[in-house]
Amino acid sequence: MRLTVLLLALLCGCASPHGLKLIDAKDGKRAPWAEARTSFQPTDPFLALIRGYGGRKVTLELWREPNQKVGSATHDIPARKTYRSYDGLAYDSRGREILLAEKETFYWTSTDYVLQFKPLPPGSYELRLQADNGQKESAKFSIQSQP
Repeated sequence: MRLTVLLLALLCGCASPHGLKLIDAKDGKRAPWAEARTSFQPTDPFLALIRGYGGRKVTLELWREPNQKVGSATHDIPARKTYRSYDGLAYDSRGREILLAEKETFYWTSTDYVLQFKPLPPGSYELRLQADNGQKESAKFSIQSQP
C-alpha cells in the first residue's frame, strides 16, 4: 500500500514536459507520441498539441508572415486530477499464502490539450503560446500551395 501511494505521489508530482507541436489530425488518438509537422497541404486537417500547462490559462495567437496577426484565443487548460476508487476485498495469493487484501485503483487525468485548426490559405505561419505564468512557446509551420 505504501509503495502504491509513493509511486502515485511521484507520478503526480512530476511536472509534465511543456510543449507545443503541430500534428496531423490522423494522429489525434496518439497525439503525445505523434511526430511534429511543419508543412501541411491546404486540405490537410491538423491539430495543435499543448502539453504541460494543466491548471493554467493560455493565450494562443496565430501569425502569418510578414507579421500579420490572424487571430487569437484564450483557453483554460484543466488541471491534473487524481481519483481513487475502492474496489473492495479480494484474495491475494503470493507463494504458499492466501491473504485477504483491500483493492483500490488510482486514476489521473492528463493535462494535454488538443485544438483543431480550420483550413488556412497557403503561406508561412507561427503559432504563439503565452501562459498566465509568463512562459512562452511557438511553433512555425507552412501551408503549401496546391500544384
